[in-house]
Amino acid sequence: MIKSNLPVILLKGLVLLPHQEARIELNNDISKKVIDIAREYHNNEILIVTPLNVLEENPCIDDLPKIGVVGIIKSKIVLPNGATRVVIIGKKRVKVYSYVNYSNQKDVLESIVASIPVLEVDEIEETALLRTLINELDKYISINPYISNSILSQIKGITNLDKLTDMITSFLPLSFEKKLTFMLNTDHISRAKQLITEISIEKAVVELEKKIELELKQKLEDSQKEFILKEKIKLNYFLFLKKGFQ
Repeated sequence: MIKSNLPVILLKGLVLLPHQEARIELNNDISKKVIDIAREYHNNEILIVTPLNVLEENPCIDDLPKIGVVGIIKSKIVLPNGATRVVIIGKKRVKVYSYVNYSNQKDVLESIVASIPVLEVDEIEETALLRTLINELDKYISINPYISNSILSQIKGITNLDKLTDMITSFLPLSFEKKLTFMLNTDHISRAKQLITEISIEKAVVELEKKIELELKQKLEDSQKEFILKEKIKLNYFLFLKKGFQ
């Protein structure tokens, strides 16, 4: 098992998954320093860690998760307001063995990490999950007018279930907590099964939303028709009275 050292950046309230690209604005000096260290000494590689408690201002090292994502810094721009905007692409999950202070930089966190061994799985089950996942995603996109179908072209031809689950997860409108759970789960078979469940839930929600919208529209139309009818009756009655006094 080969271990390596990587500087750490903590992303609160944001989950970066492998194969996902994220644009991040950094305002604090420590994060900017971590980016510079990664670019100068670590071949643009950095460990992205999402604290479990987003409300904790300064999380304790012991409370940080033992799973993180190695990210590649694609670009860095210093904005006019002094913030630093970086584009980071998730590369892979890694196991974190320890967090320590970076040498001569006590305010910078460093990690000792190693790759996670690939699980041996049943090829038939993996193929079945892959096909089911793509089919369910296709059905979900077809009924949701607010979701772009660009993901379908991005995942076309992908036969790696591990990669596929991460790409689809980053695409779906899941909560922060659910995405964090997926990121921390190193078992891609388990992730695929959970993802199929989540897509089924999203499909059911969309269908229910459409039903509610249709019912509300029908009620509104009925109310409008009733209002127009009442106004016509009032108008006819007024004309009748007016005619009677002539």
